[in-house]
Amino acid sequence: MARSGRQNRSEYDDLDLFLPEEEEEYRRDVRRPAGTNAPGSRGSAAGRTGRSGRDTGRQGGDTARQGSGRTRPYGEAPSRQGSSRGRGRRKKRFPWQLLVALAIILLIGAVAGSMLIERYSYSNEKEDLYSWFSVSDDSDAAVYWGEERESRGVRLIGGTYYIEFGEVISRLNSRFYFGEKDNVVIYCLPTDRVVTVIGENRITASAGVEETAYAPALMEDGTLYLALDFVRRFTSFDYECYEAPNRIRIRTDAESTVTAEVTKDTNLRTSGGIKSPILVPLGSGDRVTVLEEMQTWSRVRTADLVTGYVENKFLGERETAEIQAPANYTEPEYPDARISGLVNMGWHNVAGAGGNDTIYSYMADVKSMNVISPTWFPLASDDGTLECYATHAYMDAARNMGLKVWPAVDNFNIPGVDHNNALTTMASREKMISQLMQWAAEYGFEGINVDFEQVSPDCGDDFIEFVRELSIACHRMGLTLSVDNYVTYNFNDYYRMDEQALFADYTVIMGYDEHYAGSVEAGSVASFDYVQYGIKRALEEVPASKLINGIPFYTRLWKKSSDGGLTSEALDMMTANAFVANHALTPEWDGFTCQNYVRLEEGGTLYQMWLEDAESIEAKLSLMRSYELAGVAEWKLSQETPDVWDVIERYMNGGELIIR
Repeated sequence: MARSGRQNRSEYDDLDLFLPEEEEEYRRDVRRPAGTNAPGSRGSAAGRTGRSGRDTGRQGGDTARQGSGRTRPYGEAPSRQGSSRGRGRRKKRFPWQLLVALAIILLIGAVAGSMLIERYSYSNEKEDLYSWFSVSDDSDAAVYWGEERESRGVRLIGGTYYIEFGEVISRLNSRFYFGEKDNVVIYCLPTDRVVTVIGENRITASAGVEETAYAPALMEDGTLYLALDFVRRFTSFDYECYEAPNRIRIRTDAESTVTAEVTKDTNLRTSGGIKSPILVPLGSGDRVTVLEEMQTWSRVRTADLVTGYVENKFLGERETAEIQAPANYTEPEYPDARISGLVNMGWHNVAGAGGNDTIYSYMADVKSMNVISPTWFPLASDDGTLECYATHAYMDAARNMGLKVWPAVDNFNIPGVDHNNALTTMASREKMISQLMQWAAEYGFEGINVDFEQVSPDCGDDFIEFVRELSIACHRMGLTLSVDNYVTYNFNDYYRMDEQALFADYTVIMGYDEHYAGSVEAGSVASFDYVQYGIKRALEEVPASKLINGIPFYTRLWKKSSDGGLTSEALDMMTANAFVANHALTPEWDGFTCQNYVRLEEGGTLYQMWLEDAESIEAKLSLMRSYELAGVAEWKLSQETPDVWDVIERYMNGGELIIR
């Protein structure tokens, strides 16, 4: 049994444990000095013999455990070195692996949490408003036209907001005129002209000089600016402005707006996302204008003109409001010097005072004409000097014939004159107008007809300014003003029929020269479609009650040689009819042009002619009546056959007109 018990201990020894007795002995041995015996009788041999059996067994066991055959002397502490199966009880190891694993898990959780926070938290980054509005300094300003920030062009100078002249013309009021040579800005009213010298704090009009707290016009770095408050004197629009940075909103039209109240403190951001930078804070109760609503965000504008994005969850119920168009300025009424009934004006081309006598022969077969326009006032010099062919005898003759006289002022009858220069300065325009008013007072004519042709595009503004200024002078004297125009296309629309419609009593279309001396192909002088186009295009800008259509009393004989060369000559109606008769030609009606057409090949030359005659004139007059125009004008007296006047008379008296 004893051996069996020792065997069991050996199994425990394999588990690195001491029995209680051995542990106590071990402790005593460790405390006992080396070479001494145990106290008391245990130091005798007999005492040791009593334990020999156990000791022997232990030694055998120790020998087995050590594996070297060495026995531990009595009193020697068991070694803690060597085999892992030594006798001493070891402390349990700390679970480092578990701690590391836990730390890794916590680290991963922290990183994931940080990523989630980073992803779903709101950015506190703030956008620089000066950069956002692209405002460079305290004189620069961002501009909103209506709801959108569309352009630059406004500056804050000396506490006054100024806008580029080009923006004024294209967006607000095209009636302002920049007299570059005179360094002035002019605005014409129906009966007055307002002038301000660029850079000066004053305005001059017929009532005198007005001192202003600001310069109405300034030139900055070669760019002309007008004070917004000066522009508002003559234009209906509102504007609101804010600082730091400067920003301004200009409104010209009625608006339908959608607004919403901010329901909780939040931020306005540069784009629709919580990571986009903050523009400005929004407080609960603030009202914003909703410009565009998306799924979770809306683009809005604050009351102080900051446009950005806010989450829909922070916006209350949408409300719609209708805002009336600005009405700070009421356009004044323009004088009306039109005559009663339809106008029938014949141009009487005279090259000098001696030509006035032809009025008698030219009027011999005329019927129903009520206005005659002699070409009395050709431009003679760049400085605005006009020739004058007027005579009292002519005026007397015209009155005796029941005619009103509207003499023509033109720019093409005296060669060598730069008519564009005559339009570009106040002095030259004033000189022309002054002479015309002086002669109107002297001779007593009732109106003026302006026939300025081949004005260059660069001088279009100068031309219409001349018309405005002449209109003021004419209406002060009770004169009727009419202005002649080409058929309008994109390349010549700078004659500004829209402005003529206000300042002139009549706008006259020269509804001819569809094909002219320099044309590269033969064709009609005034085909039906061409006349119709000219009328319809003019009616886009001029009311029918002020629109007169001019018709030709001439045609062109086209000659095309065998080598392809093309020439033409203008023929009056009588000469054209003679060509037809002399060559025994039979005119054929061309339903497209509504004219009689003849063709002749002779001597290797092709002759073509689209005739103007009573039938073609009747078709044009029928068209004019359908558009209820103000009347007809004829270029020029003496070129027509008598039967034409029978057709014109029917037009004037409301008689039947037939298109063949």
